[in-house]
Amino acid sequence: MAEITRNINSPEYHLWTDVLHACALSEQANNSWDRSSYVRWTIVTGWTVLEMLFRKALEDDKIGRNFKKDVNESVERLGLPKVNWGEGVWQVVLKLKEKRKLYVHTKLQQEELFLESQIARQYVDEVRESISSIYSIVKKPVPEWIYLK
Repeated sequence: MAEITRNINSPEYHLWTDVLHACALSEQANNSWDRSSYVRWTIVTGWTVLEMLFRKALEDDKIGRNFKKDVNESVERLGLPKVNWGEGVWQVVLKLKEKRKLYVHTKLQQEELFLESQIARQYVDEVRESISSIYSIVKKPVPEWIYLK
């Protein structure tokens, strides 16, 4: 297998390795408190990486708070086909955003904070899929390190 280029000057790379580390820790945790903390860390940081790489792919540093609207405007500005948020990878992206929002912007009951490690693994896989898709749409090479396991 070819060596993956790692860019230590890339904040996205550093945060992605944090995501992978948190996900691995969730799978190794000996108790539900630690496991759940690592899962939530994976989700919150995973979304951050997704958002950062969407900004790069779509060449728009304003993508953020109004993610869907911002992406729509960037896609239109670049003359790309309109996004259909009701199908395919775009549904996955919205689901990822909503999951992150649960842990950042809502008050959950304590029992809702205890999560299984499979949730972290699935989140990582779906973030990776979403990032790969946006780079494919804009016809740019995906950062190789996104495929690190």
